[in-house]
Amino acid sequence: MSHHAERLQQITAMVDRHDAQLHRVVRRRGSRRPEIVDDACKYAWIQLLAAEHVDLRPPLWDALAWLTTCAVRYARMLNEAERHVAATESPGLTTLRIEPLPSNR
Repeated sequence: MSHHAERLQQITAMVDRHDAQLHRVVRRRGSRRPEIVDDACKYAWIQLLAAEHVDLRPPLWDALAWLTTCAVRYARMLNEAERHVAATESPGLTTLRIEPLPSNR
C-alpha cells in the first residue's frame, strides 16, 4: 500500500472515531453556529490530509491537538468574517441573489 493510501485510510479511521468529539470542542471553543462548526471541522480534516508533517501514529495526541487547533482557529476566523460583513453592510442596500443559469439539456 502506498504512503498516501495508508494515510488516507488512517484519517478515515480517525474521522469515524473522533469527528463527533471534534465537533463538540469546536462548538465550545470556536463557534456556536452549527454551519460554522461543520465547515471548520471539514476544513480541518481536509487540511490534515495535506499536512504530511503531522504524525498519525498512535496514540494520536499530537495529530488530534493539531486537528482541533486548526478547526477552532478556522471557526473563529469564520465568526470574525461574518461579524465584519454584518458590521459593514448598509441597511439601505439590497442583498444580491444569484440564481443558477438554466441548463440547456
